Amino acid sequence: MTQKNDQSDKDAYKAEMNRPRPIFLVLSLVFIVAAILAYMFDDVILGDREGSLVYVLLLIGCILFSVAMLMCYRNPRLGNKLLGYDALDEVKEKKGPAVFSTGFHFDSATDEKKIATRRREGRAARRKYAKATKAMQQQNANTDHKSEKETS
Repeated sequence: MTQKNDQSDKDAYKAEMNRPRPIFLVLSLVFIVAAILAYMFDDVILGDREGSLVYVLLLIGCILFSVAMLMCYRNPRLGNKLLGYDALDEVKEKKGPAVFSTGFHFDSATDEKKIATRRREGRAARRKYAKATKAMQQQNANTDHKSEKETS
């Protein structure tokens, strides 16, 4: 029974985390209104100057901030991260990476297969080198015995 309650609490928490925050719509509206007012009263803002860089940056900034706030509303994860709700999000669906005795962390099965293949290839190369080294040592040992017999 408590497991069902825990699951329903997690589901409710996830639903709350994925709910868009209306504050972003309000902020977007504020920035759009600021851009409209700046455009309407450009003669007051500019004064005697003909095209001011500050005026252009004001309009572009208001529009970009408005679009950013709309994006935060449409993407609740981004909005919650901006508001600081992501720190409370401890509910994780994804399992953590598997830790094997070698100390490697695998994120997926393909990563695990690639690392296992590298291990097998490394072992085969080491066996090959060990076999060649052993043959060279035996050959050197045979030539040493022949040279000892010839000297005695």
